[in-house]
Amino acid sequence: MYYYFYKTDYPYDDGTLFFCIGPVLDNRISEKHILDIIEENSLSRLLTPELIKFYDQLPVKQDIHIFEQTIMAVYSGIFGRELILSELSGNALSYEKQDFTEPSLLSSKVADTVESFYRLENLMMDAISSGNAQEALSAYSQQNNLTFAPRPGDPVENLRRRYIILNVLCRKAIEKGGVHPVYIDSISSNFAIRVASVSPAELEAIPEQMIRGYCEAVRKFSFKNYPALIQNCLLYLEQHYADNPSLSYVAEKHFVSRQYLSSLFKRTTGKGFTRCLHECQLRHAAELLKNTSLPVAHIAECCGQKDVSYFTKLFREYYGVSPREYRK
Repeated sequence: MYYYFYKTDYPYDDGTLFFCIGPVLDNRISEKHILDIIEENSLSRLLTPELIKFYDQLPVKQDIHIFEQTIMAVYSGIFGRELILSELSGNALSYEKQDFTEPSLLSSKVADTVESFYRLENLMMDAISSGNAQEALSAYSQQNNLTFAPRPGDPVENLRRRYIILNVLCRKAIEKGGVHPVYIDSISSNFAIRVASVSPAELEAIPEQMIRGYCEAVRKFSFKNYPALIQNCLLYLEQHYADNPSLSYVAEKHFVSRQYLSSLFKRTTGKGFTRCLHECQLRHAAELLKNTSLPVAHIAECCGQKDVSYFTKLFREYYGVSPREYRK
């Protein structure tokens, strides 16, 4: 950015009056350049809409030399004397450094525009796709505080419609994050039912629950960087966990040796095949404990574990409490 300061002979209070022209740019600032600025100065990416709006408002003079000559000619015509330019380094200017360390709070500098609304929406979706709940909630909070004319109709129904849209956005975000559709459908359906059925008083908590739930799904179920074979095997376990399939059976189904599949599971997931199967069974058991009144023994059998004592042992190791305690 270029600034031009001019000292005059006019007194101003106890000092001398200065004119300032600027800032102007010699080239349009790209969004990539803005992201570089944010990274170099350790700022939050949530400031992107503010910085884009700021730089977009600045005039661009592609030939700074001609611009300077024009200013000098105008100055000479007004003040009747020649002007000589002297270049100062950037640190010759003093400024008050502002604190941008609280990205979770709405900054008054975020432009209250439709453009900002959609930029914050994209930031939220990017954060969800990487499993970053804190940044996603911060972007949603800032977007939620932008003021637009209220929609006509029942406010509660308007909120339900808005949260249905949020559910769709979150769904698309975790798909980009590498979560398989079989998981996405389950999570999305669950939140769709809740949005439609909870009381008006409970609606307020839905967005945070939704964003945190989808981010957790990315952290747990993202297969983005897994080999295709492991992705297919994990999906198979998700669909057939109740059958308690063995490693040999799954390897045969996917036309590889038992030893190769076992080794690939450990290298890829950091866990053995059996551990991945048990975690899948336990996650489904936890859902049944939360949402049904089925006996623990029946839930264990539904999830592929006929020995309820062994099931309880596995459940306690994974969740830190017994199935009955978890249900309470």
